[in-house]
Amino acid sequence: MRNEIYVHLATETSFTDTFGIPKNGEGSLFPLSCIETKDADTWEVEIIAPVNDQSLLLHDRIVYLKTRYGYQPFRIGNPEYGDVSVSVVAKHVGFDLQNVYLDFSTSIENTCQQAMDDILSHAIPACSFTAFSDVSGVDTFSILQVSVLDAFIQLAEQAGAYLDFDHFQIRITTSQGSDHGESIEYGKNLLGATVIENWDNVVTDLLPVGNAELTLPEEWLHADIAYDRPYTKRIEFNTDMEDNLRFVATLYLARYKVPRINYDVRSTAIQNVQLGDTISVIAPKFSILTQVIRYQNDVLQDEIVAVEFGNYQTGLKQLFGEYRATIEASAIRKAQLKIDEVNGRISAIAQNIVLIAGDIESLEQGTTEINQRFDGVTITINQQVDALAQVQAATDENTAAIDATAEALTLQKTYYDFGPDGQVIGRSDSPAQIRMEYDAESKAQVVVTDGYNDTLLLKSNGVKANNIEVVESFIAGNHKVQKLTGSDSVTIWLPI
Repeated sequence: MRNEIYVHLATETSFTDTFGIPKNGEGSLFPLSCIETKDADTWEVEIIAPVNDQSLLLHDRIVYLKTRYGYQPFRIGNPEYGDVSVSVVAKHVGFDLQNVYLDFSTSIENTCQQAMDDILSHAIPACSFTAFSDVSGVDTFSILQVSVLDAFIQLAEQAGAYLDFDHFQIRITTSQGSDHGESIEYGKNLLGATVIENWDNVVTDLLPVGNAELTLPEEWLHADIAYDRPYTKRIEFNTDMEDNLRFVATLYLARYKVPRINYDVRSTAIQNVQLGDTISVIAPKFSILTQVIRYQNDVLQDEIVAVEFGNYQTGLKQLFGEYRATIEASAIRKAQLKIDEVNGRISAIAQNIVLIAGDIESLEQGTTEINQRFDGVTITINQQVDALAQVQAATDENTAAIDATAEALTLQKTYYDFGPDGQVIGRSDSPAQIRMEYDAESKAQVVVTDGYNDTLLLKSNGVKANNIEVVESFIAGNHKVQKLTGSDSVTIWLPI
């Protein structure tokens, strides 16, 4: 049964109904051929259809079809129209991110998932993609002025993980493919098979050398495989620690003790594989695990027509960057750096212990002096405390007196105010006041008022009042008015 292909508008992002059944979109396509290709470079389909379908196969439209990973969307680019047919190459919509710009993204001590989300949040223009990652741990990632796709490629490389797409979701995962138990006997005459061997990096006897010509006590490490002739190499590693040198050298020897093998099978002999799936290759003197690094799938027949697998890749342009080919090497390098980091921390801790021991000795020497000084300080503090107590007692007495005075003034309802012209004395329950002020000639005067009228004015040149009651006598000029008994009075002339 032929798998149907559906064509959608360039802006479509949902390709199934609520029951998961593919939508018809702009129409169904019945091409002459449709080949899906996936490798480290790209994921694309090449479609050849009758020329009558050219109205459907327009640039930037999306074809929705069944792949080795289920139904996936691919965007048409640069269709070619002939007399009898139209051919297009459509890349997975994940490659749309090559045309989305990232000005900057910085993720400090965050998970890979958080770093992916931050990249998408700074995309220009905003896009409808989501992100997923199962990479554990935290790291710091910073990048600027690249495409969003390039940013994800570099993030995957830094994490030592794999980048892939699923519809409009970007995925960075720690593993790729599965082991279905497929095995190939080395040298077996598979139909259309091309086998490539690369012995350039093979080593069976390794002399690892670290910084400052650091070597192992036994000097050489030997592989558990022997060929007709030896493969000896001296390899330098950037490390200062003997244990670290042994560890990374052992990893290196395990990786390169066997040749790089690459199978390119142009037949239907191998089915049910995806990118990264494991295939065991059995050779007379060794067995190696290879991975599917490229396949071609006939979409219409749902059948693998070509598959390339091996423990290395050949002839790839690496549009995704070099991260797939360097994952194993970067794992060794990261292990080396991590051990160096741990050893460096241990060394730093040891140095700190020595410093702390010296500090403890200095503290012990200083403790006696501190205790001696403490006794004197204690006495001084006690004396100051006693003085403060005395001051506090005096303050309490003054406070009590002030409170009593304030209470008395409050009871008497007397107030004393300072104004712009002088001072005022009065009571809060009476309008009467005594004002001490200055007249227009800036001469001091005292004014007594009943609250409505001035009843008495005392100045340097006289006294003014509505009524004056004399108790004994008063003098006016050279005359003295003297009160007698009863209501009588007498005026006496005083000589000048």
